[in-house]
Order: sequence, then C-alpha cells, then structure tokens
Amino acid sequence: MYIPAVLKPKQENDVLIERALPTSGNVTAKVGDRIEPFTRLGMSKVSYEKIILGEKLKVARHKHEGSYFYQGEKIGSINYSKVTAPYNGYLYKEGEDFVFVQEERDYWLLSGAWGEVVGVVQGVSVLIRTQNIDLTFVACTNHNIQGELVVFPNPSEMLVMEYLENFAKNVNGKIIFIGDYLSEAVLRRAVELKVAGLLVGGTDRSSFTFAKDNGVFLGLFVGFGHCQIPNETFEVLKNVSNRFVFIQGGNKLLRIPVPEKFDSAVVKGSTSRTLLRNVKKGLSVLVLQKPNFGVKGKVDRVSGNSIFVKFPEKDETFEVKVPNILSLE
Repeated sequence: MYIPAVLKPKQENDVLIERALPTSGNVTAKVGDRIEPFTRLGMSKVSYEKIILGEKLKVARHKHEGSYFYQGEKIGSINYSKVTAPYNGYLYKEGEDFVFVQEERDYWLLSGAWGEVVGVVQGVSVLIRTQNIDLTFVACTNHNIQGELVVFPNPSEMLVMEYLENFAKNVNGKIIFIGDYLSEAVLRRAVELKVAGLLVGGTDRSSFTFAKDNGVFLGLFVGFGHCQIPNETFEVLKNVSNRFVFIQGGNKLLRIPVPEKFDSAVVKGSTSRTLLRNVKKGLSVLVLQKPNFGVKGKVDRVSGNSIFVKFPEKDETFEVKVPNILSLE
C-alpha cells in the first residue's frame, strides 16, 4: 500500500534568483561579483506611505498642491477638523482627491543570498546564481513574496498571540512562521500589523480564504486543521530565523538561501522527492482522522485498506482509513 508523503526539506544548487529595485534606480553590482546576504546591489528612491485625504480638504494658508510638510505640521482641515502630516511629505491631487505622500527615501537593494552575480539589467535588477533549501507547502495562497523570516520558538499555539504582540513594532512586511496552527484571531491581528506572509502547519479553510482576500501570503506545510509540523521542517526553520527568504506561491515553495558549503544532517538525509511512500511497520506518519487529527505516530501494521497507528505515550493502536494519513518520511 502507498500513501501520500509530506515532502522533506531539500537543498538545490545552481538556483537563479532575480533581485529587483522597487523603482528605476542605479545598479552598482557587476557580473562576476561574489556576494553575501548583506551585499548592496543598487539603490533607488522610494516613498513608502500615502494617505487619501479626499476632496473636502481645505489646505492651510500659504500652502498648495505640491507643498512640502514636516511631520506634525498642519496640512489643512476637513469639516473644521485639523489635519496634520503623519510624516514628512508632499501634498498632491489625484483626480478630485488630495493625497499626502511620504517623502522619498534611499532604498538599498540587498542580495539576500550567497552566490555570484551572473546578469545585470542596468537601473532595474540583478540575477544571482545561488543555492538554497526548498520547503514545500501542501497548500498556499498564490503570492510571490520575499522578505525577512521570523520564526516563533514554540510550535504549539499556546503562546502565539503573545509572541506576535512582542514583535508587533517590527513585523511590517515580514514573513512569520507561526507554529502548528493558525487561529483566526492571530491571523486578523497579523493582517492589522501588515505582515507579508504566514507559515504554519495547518489552519481552517475560512482563515485560508480570509488571508487570500486580504492579500496576505499563507502557506500550510501539512494541511487543513490542527496539524503538528514535521520535525525536519521545524529543525530547518528554527536555524534560519531572521534570514531573507523567497516564496513562490505558484510552485508552493519556500526557498531559503544558504552558504555554498552549507552542511545540514536534516537536508542530507532527504534525497527522495517522490509523492508516494510504501507503508511499512515503523513508518512515521501524520494522522488526519479524528480523534487523532493532526497527531504524529508510527505505523504498527496494515490490514486491507486500514493502517493501524501507534502514538507516543499511548499503549493502544488506532485504525486509520486511507486517505486520512500522510507519510512523514
């Protein structure tokens, strides 16, 4: 009998990644350059924030469209309510509406990876040859994003909200590994904090839809429901917290750049990328059937279309019907 498998981490070499400036600028890297994650590749000017003030704004005296305002300075008033600048910036009009745009800042593009520059589009982007660890999602929203990965230290869901609030001042645009399960409350708070992506063992379908509708990447390593994340996956993630990573939603991949001579026992032991495993006694599995939904165990025996699984700290075996089971090897 064969069952589907949760794919293990795998190292890929000679991978090409493109790093692009957010706006047209100046690329300083050259073909042949050896680079590391914090190597600067180029620079452009970027405005990060914009607020729409509407058409009813009455602009302050001696100010007009195109005027510069310092943070805290009065822009004008709307229905006699004072409007002040939340940051340094300029007042413009888009159609009938007034908009306030943050002053442009220097944006330095960092490589985010170890490797070699193999191509340059001047003023636009850099192509890098590198190597990375690939982690595969069972399901994910169809976004392509990149950013700093933050890994919560405890996969259980008991302290997830506390961890999120502790990081609250510094999670804008980041990718966070939450743990085994993502609750709707944590998801909604993450959206409020402008998190770019969330990685979890599992969640429910309504939360998955909410993430998709709100433009937040959500990647599931195991599936829907309360699911324990495979040990191999967590071992990789906990050792790369704060590293720049790349997510390809269409390919269901999390790509983690690693040094050229990277050595990991977890990755070395993972050679097969086939989707099916032959069921045998002692095989590590994840059960997707109540009352043990999302719990890891080991195969005790096979009988017909049923697989009998033994769980840690339990003496009895439990019958699991195919396809409610995944191989973790």
